[in-house]
Amino acid sequence: APVDNLGTGIRNALIPSESTKLKQYRNVLLGLSVSETVLGTLSIALGIAVSVLGSGSRYVSSYIPSSSYYDYNSYNNYYSNYSGVGEGIWCGIWVLIAGSLGIAASRTKTKSCLIHCHMGFAITAAVFAASQVAASVLI
Repeated sequence: APVDNLGTGIRNALIPSESTKLKQYRNVLLGLSVSETVLGTLSIALGIAVSVLGSGSRYVSSYIPSSSYYDYNSYNNYYSNYSGVGEGIWCGIWVLIAGSLGIAASRTKTKSCLIHCHMGFAITAAVFAASQVAASVLI
């Protein structure tokens, strides 16, 4: 009896290769994620340094105009104990998480959820970084 070998043969399946655009996207994502990780770590380190070094009291002298003719130049002198709210630490942690998610997303080929999570964290980290700059200037 003749043997039918249709079901027993091994066929060479074509493995889809990654397009050059997708490879470029992954390389750009990896580069941006590494820079986010470095900047997040730097922000945390500088935030800790500012919190430690800025925790002492500082002498503040501010000019208050007086309505009296004889007391024209009066100054309000006091000690300030402001040490910040740790904006460098909290914003740095958020940027560090965004960078870590980006590195993980650049190394996987099947999980688009990581790419979307990285994008959300990166946008939120940019908003937090703007608020960090504003807090550093104003406070």
